[in-house]
Formats: sequence, structure tokens, C-alpha cells
Amino acid sequence: MVEKQKDTVVGLFDSGIGGLTVMKTLMERFPQLSLVYLADTLRCPYGSRSVEAIIRYSIENLQWLIDHGAHIIVLACNTVSAVALSLLRSRFSIPIIGVIEPVVHEAVRVTKNRKIGIIGTARTINSGVYKQGICQQLPDATVVEVSSPLFVPMIEERVSPSIMKTVVHEYMRPCVEMGVDTLVLGCTHYPLLLPYLRDELPDCTIVNPSEVCSPMLDHILSEESMSAPVYEFFVSDNPDRFQQFGIDLLGWEIPVQQYYLHGTGV
Repeated sequence: MVEKQKDTVVGLFDSGIGGLTVMKTLMERFPQLSLVYLADTLRCPYGSRSVEAIIRYSIENLQWLIDHGAHIIVLACNTVSAVALSLLRSRFSIPIIGVIEPVVHEAVRVTKNRKIGIIGTARTINSGVYKQGICQQLPDATVVEVSSPLFVPMIEERVSPSIMKTVVHEYMRPCVEMGVDTLVLGCTHYPLLLPYLRDELPDCTIVNPSEVCSPMLDHILSEESMSAPVYEFFVSDNPDRFQQFGIDLLGWEIPVQQYYLHGTGV
């Protein structure tokens, strides 16, 4: 258990803005906890990268966060959680929280008809970790997996609502046809699509990764009080663009700095 003391820092990283949905939840759940967010925007999206590249990027990012003072890591990226969590836990000694385990647990808990849809990046879906986890806990579940590689670049590029609605409609077709009552958002970017997803599946319970990792962090932390929090934001490319996303999502002007890693090409 890590004490909630004045120098306790939780580091989060994602390939882009999606992890801000997780950070927002942690800011609300742990208002005195210092957080540092790292977005590898230069190499975004991770979902179409090779496993070897994702692992290398993840190691670089985790080491940077640790060197920057992080005591706990939250992998605010489903793709990294899917392909690299075990390796990262074996390589680093500090607590590392992934988003897949709590999402699987919640999906199994809330489903009524045992028909569960999973949407994610190509790499996450191809890993099979969500389906495997669900079927281990609920062997008679019917699981519909949908690779949705266009979602992350569309969110990052802020395409028009009409285009977004059309693409969401097409990707959700298998889930609608199967009659799923639970939809797993297999990417931390996807909560930003909630209005469109609810239009397609109005009676479906949506399992949001940004909301389910807080209990795991709560379990790691003690109940001691903390001092005033510090929030830091770092990106590997285009700080101004990321800052606008932060303003839209968090509602205030976040201080964004650029970081440099060996291997990023900058």
C-alpha cells in the first residue's frame, strides 16, 4: 500500500487525449492527489502499431514517468493494457494499474442476457484479452468483438458529428444485430463517443474504462490525507492542439509542456 503523502504522484499515459477521460475521473475521485499525464501524441494512435513497437513505447513512457517522480502508474490506454501489462509489471517495481481487469469484472457483473459487445482498436481486439477474461468468468457468455480502428483518429482529428454518427452506426451494427445488453468501451478515447453510442444502443449498459479503475487505485492508496494537488501535462508533439482538447474536456486551461524521449525522433 502506498501512503497518500504530499509527494505521492500518480502517472498516467496514453497515445493521445483519450486518457484524459481517466484523469478527469481520478481528479474527481481523488481531489488531493497529484497527477502527471503523458500523451505520446507524436506516435498516436497505438492501436495500429506492432506489439514490439507498443512495448517499446510503453517502456520508454513508464521510465519517463518514474524519472519524473511517479510512484504509481495508470495505463490510460487499453491497447497498452492489452499487450504489455504483464511485461511492464515484471520490469518495473512500482504499482501499475491497467484498465482491462476492472472493465471485464464490471461487464460480467452488469450483464443480464449475457450478450456482451466489445469495441476497441485493432490491436486490442486481436489480442483477445477482453473476450478471454469475460469467458473465464462467464463461460456461457456470447461476446461480439468489433475492431473500430477509425474511432481514435476521428476523435483526435475532431471530425464532424455527421461523419462520426455514420461511422459509429456502421461499427455498432454487429452489436445491435446480436442484441447485446452490455457494451465494453475497449479504448479510453471512446467515452468521447458516448452520445453517438447511446443513440445506437439506447437500452445497453456501457462499461466506461474511465470510471472503473478508481477502485483499484483506492485499494493501493492508504487513507492518509494529502496536500494540495499538482497537475502536470506533457505531450510528445503539438502542445497547443492538445491544450485545446484539454480545455474542452476538463473545462479549464491546462498547462501543457512538450517532452522528449529517445526514439521519438525529436
